[in-house]
Amino acid sequence: MKTTNIKIIPGLLFIVLLTVSGLTFAQQPLTIRALVDRTTLAINQRLKLTIEITGEGANKVDFPKPPETGEFLRLAGSGGNSQNIQFVNGKMSITKSQSFYFLAAKEGTFTIPEIRISHKDKQAASDPVTITIVKSAVPQPAQPKKQTTTDIPDTGENLFLRAIVNKRTVYQNEPVVVTYRIFKSARVNLTNYGVNKLPETVGFWAEEIEVGNQPKIWEEVISGQRFVLADIKKTILFPASPGEKEVGALGIDCNIRVPKKRSSNDIFDSFFDDPFFTRTVRKTIFS
Repeated sequence: MKTTNIKIIPGLLFIVLLTVSGLTFAQQPLTIRALVDRTTLAINQRLKLTIEITGEGANKVDFPKPPETGEFLRLAGSGGNSQNIQFVNGKMSITKSQSFYFLAAKEGTFTIPEIRISHKDKQAASDPVTITIVKSAVPQPAQPKKQTTTDIPDTGENLFLRAIVNKRTVYQNEPVVVTYRIFKSARVNLTNYGVNKLPETVGFWAEEIEVGNQPKIWEEVISGQRFVLADIKKTILFPASPGEKEVGALGIDCNIRVPKKRSSNDIFDSFFDDPFFTRTVRKTIFS
């Protein structure tokens, strides 16, 4: 697996200043909530955890670190943060949130512990969240055929994934756009794909760019060979501190259709050896 290096230059901060005249903070109690997009998931499925902070002092409270999840969940990356400011009757109310992505790693039931924050003499804690991880999302065949190494096609330079950054040297807090682009030649019959591993973005605030369920595709000729390209994931990264940082690899599982192999020299088998009769195998590739 490869990573993408980005150099951060200290000395210049991109700061947005909001000046409010004649307005006061709404005297709301400081609260924190832990929200998940699901409470039951299967091994290798993704869980989104959102930490939401609201009330007086919310804008001055640092986001807490992601909670400890033991062996059940593996941190896969940050989903970025957002802030919402509302003015009601001359008073300002702030709600901000930070998202994290996890991959289910171990079967069982466990509880995400409460997350605590404090500001001056005010303290708040989220409610614990119980998560159940099951072995599989769908029932499995009684005796599934095990896929051997020889069943997986060697796609080589005919199918690959790249992480493309719009710049490699930036200032602290200057946005960097990372595009994950898949390249497929006509020699590979790719039917669909799914994310296997999200890129780690330690040292960055991250914000996802929506690419849609069916990303735009186009063709390019590379080294004399025609490829179909598609941008399958885009992320805006905001480096939180200076220094050289790494953007982790994105991994995807690809379903590839290949012709069925003949089991004998029987003349009737040659009929079913037609390319129309195919089987689907899975291959994992990384940026």
